[in-house]
Amino acid sequence: MRFHIVWILVCAGVRIWAQEGDVAEATRLSYLGSKQQTLGEYAGAERSFRRALHILEKLAGPSAEITAKAEQNLGDLYLELGRTDDAMPLLEHVLRVRRQIPGDHGIGLAEALDANGVLRILERRRGADGLFREALYTLASNGQLKTQAFSAALIHLACELGAQGRHREALPLAARAIELMEETTTATIGDRVSGLAILASIEAKAQPVSAETTIRRALSLSESSFGPDHPRTGWVLVTYARILGELHRAKEATPIRERADLILAGFKATQQSIAVDALSVR
Repeated sequence: MRFHIVWILVCAGVRIWAQEGDVAEATRLSYLGSKQQTLGEYAGAERSFRRALHILEKLAGPSAEITAKAEQNLGDLYLELGRTDDAMPLLEHVLRVRRQIPGDHGIGLAEALDANGVLRILERRRGADGLFREALYTLASNGQLKTQAFSAALIHLACELGAQGRHREALPLAARAIELMEETTTATIGDRVSGLAILASIEAKAQPVSAETTIRRALSLSESSFGPDHPRTGWVLVTYARILGELHRAKEATPIRERADLILAGFKATQQSIAVDALSVR
């Protein structure tokens, strides 16, 4: 009898040890995927995120909070690549899970709302602004105003308002989002680059005199942080060329767009440029 009890305890200990090892491996893969995504190594990032998600789905189940985070990582990658068909089932499932987790009324829920709002922008569907506003309300209610999640939802709300032609309403929101990104330590360089590009797109409609200065800030930050041939730099150049076109400077826009096309073609980024076109103010 004592032998059986000891054996059960040993087996339980081995199982706990194995589970802890699985969580550690999923965490390592998630971190690796994030680094690969930052470097523009998208195929590697997708493999890492998919492996992490597979581990956690088996370990904790598809509706666990830890699994939802891994699922959002993969969905966010697909958003960046403009692969909305792949992103949609993941991000919609994450939002359903987040809404059902008791007490999850903070950053996790807000990030899921924001991602689903971006998904709607990319697919030209209605309702994105409502999701961004809910994300902002969720964070404000918890005193999480100076967070990356708040500034992201704010810049995306500004982007959607600009796409609706409400440029003067969008401009102060976008400007405030950039201020928050510069104040907080949690906003990434990528967040700031994307935010500046969106602000410049709005300025081109509402305050043209400032638009080129802002997009040049975005380009300089991207080139110095990611490199002149990184796809994120290519996306900024796409926006720069469009802004120059809107300012009736098509001749200057042509070489910039050609440079962007070369960068994005090198990364097989046809869908990526579509994503940037959709997120820029129309």
